[in-house]
Amino acid sequence: MKIHLLAGAVLASALCASAANADSYFFNVTYSGGGVGVQDLGSDDILSTTMFAGDDFTYTLTADGAGEWKVLTADEVFPLIALPTNESADRNVDFTLTLFNDGASVFSTSGNENVSEVHIGTNSLALTPGLIFDQWVLNVVLNSAFEVGTSTPTDTTPGEILPIFGPADVNRPDVVSYSATGFTAGVPEPAAWALMIAGFGMAGAMVRQKRRAFA
Repeated sequence: MKIHLLAGAVLASALCASAANADSYFFNVTYSGGGVGVQDLGSDDILSTTMFAGDDFTYTLTADGAGEWKVLTADEVFPLIALPTNESADRNVDFTLTLFNDGASVFSTSGNENVSEVHIGTNSLALTPGLIFDQWVLNVVLNSAFEVGTSTPTDTTPGEILPIFGPADVNRPDVVSYSATGFTAGVPEPAAWALMIAGFGMAGAMVRQKRRAFA
């Protein structure tokens, strides 16, 4: 009986020690267009952070000024939000992703993902066309990371400051667009074109009449 109690105490102590050793990181980035964000002062350094199983991070990406993102069409973005990594590995994560617009939550999802080899974050997500947001917040708990094809635990080091929706080769600007001003000029409708042309014609006629009056 004493042996079982002692073993249980040792196991509980080991679990507590493991939990106590887990680290939390906070990556805060401002985006103003151009494919990559800029780390804010006070943010943990993405490039020098090494994570192990049990660690977690919160990644907050905020549009600069009046900037915003708009979902153009119903299609999957892969990965919608993720950190590229220096090491290939088979990873398992728990994640929660929340999108905000003017401080209010407009979209939220969570789950467990097996993310293979080159990123940590979510896998494919589809967003509702017309959705507008100016900030997204991702929390990820790294449950495990193993070298590809083995059972050898490995660490996870982010490889770069995140391009807006993941590595450049999987960006989907055709699905989600970014406007630095928060306003995207639309193409005038045919009726609007007709009014504009009529207005130009009237202005031209007035100019001609004034010229005749002075002749």
